[in-house]
Order: sequence, then C-alpha cells, then structure tokens
Amino acid sequence: MEAKGHDRMALVLFLEFFGTALFVWGIINTASPVSIPFSLFASVVIFGDITGGHFNPAVTLGVFVSLGNYGSNFLFCILIMLAQFAGGFAAIGLSWLGTFDIWNEKIGALAPTNPVTGSLDNGAEESDFSMYVAVIVNEIICTFLFVSVILMVKGEHTAGDRKGICAALVVVSTLLCVISGTNKLGACFNPSVGTAVTTYSVVRTDTEGFPNHYLYHYLWCYTIGPYIGGLSAGLFHLVHKKAHEPEDDYKSQGFNSEQTERLTNE
Repeated sequence: MEAKGHDRMALVLFLEFFGTALFVWGIINTASPVSIPFSLFASVVIFGDITGGHFNPAVTLGVFVSLGNYGSNFLFCILIMLAQFAGGFAAIGLSWLGTFDIWNEKIGALAPTNPVTGSLDNGAEESDFSMYVAVIVNEIICTFLFVSVILMVKGEHTAGDRKGICAALVVVSTLLCVISGTNKLGACFNPSVGTAVTTYSVVRTDTEGFPNHYLYHYLWCYTIGPYIGGLSAGLFHLVHKKAHEPEDDYKSQGFNSEQTERLTNE
C-alpha cells in the first residue's frame, strides 16, 4: 500500500512475512519485555524502506484506513495481514527448532495477572470477576497510541522533520506501551503476536494434566483489541492530518480563498 508496494507486491508480502517472523521469534525467545522494541527495531531497519515496516495487522489496518483508496488497497491489505500471521506461525517453527533439545521450565504465556492470586488469571467464573474489560481496554488504548505515532511519522504532512527518526519513535512508543501494559494485564498490541505466542505456549507448556485454558482464554482480547485500536488510529489520523495540510493543497483541491482560510484555521 505504501513505498510503491503495488509495483512489487510479491516482494512486500515476502518481507512482511519474514520481518514478522524475526520480530515474533525475538518475542518468544526473550524473558524481558524491554527487549521486544529492539526486535521490532531490527525488522523496521532491515525491511522498512521496502514494505513500510508494518509487521502488525493492526498497523496495516490503520495505514489502510488513513490512506484511503480503499478499492485498490483492500486486497493488498488482506494479503499483507495474512503474510504477517503466517510469519508469526513461522516464528513458532524457528523457536521450536532453536530449543528442540532444551527443556524450558517456564514458557511465556499471554495472560493478565490475577490481582487476588498473583498468578496468571485462568478466567474461572468462580473468581466472581472478569478481567476482560481491563485487558481489552488496555489493548485498544495502547495500540491506538502506538499506531497513531506510526501514522504521524509516516504522513506526508504530519512527519515534519521527524522522518529520519521514524524507527526510533516507533520503538520508543512501543516500549512505553509494553511497560505500561505488561505488568498486570499482559501486553500484545499485535494480533499476529497474540496468536503466535498463544499457540507456542499451548504447544510447549506441560500443564501436568491440569487444564490449560488459561493459556488461550484471553486470546480474543489480544486479537480484537489491537484491531479496534488500529482502526481508531486510522480514523483519527484521517481527520487529524487535514490540520497539517498546507494552504496550497486546499487550493489544488478546488477550494476558493475563503474556504481555504476557514479550513486552515479549523
């Protein structure tokens, strides 16, 4: 959809797949959430100039909404998302091969921490409360902030002098979101990460006969939440970017002087 993507669709799809695989592989194999933004940073630096550096279906949705041209971009948008999900599952294979003969006593799981028990919440109804609302709201807000920063530093008129530090701004915003959300509510902000990490934890975690539904109980929150956040960011940017357009752009669109002045001052 960006960076002349339609002219090299196959290459963009492959690199989004490969970049997402490397990004998710870094997430699965780290014990510290602080290192996650640097895994994303690597994929953005290596592949960003060609693909636009999404590696996240929520980002792709936000970009799709903010760019417009929905008819010509719709199929490409879907294909990019599919490539990202495929990259996430490829990361599972890479992680499996990398630790095939190594017993990992603690496989990371994507779930919030129960404030009562202090352990990962299993979504049991007998606990008399649910963390669904807290988790999905956290995902929506953090993804909205993350995608909004990306759209701002990518925009033709909104980037300003920040284009040179685009990747760094994305990393910083991601880091802040992860730190704010990881402590108690888990953190995802990326549907392909959510599905891949959850699948890997289900496959590799030995629950010794006990139910393992806590490993995937909140997956829908970590999938739908980022999509809502990405969609909201795209819609917000679609409106917000008009305030950054110079007067000449309004005149080129056919507005008269009075309309241009009014739009510029809004």
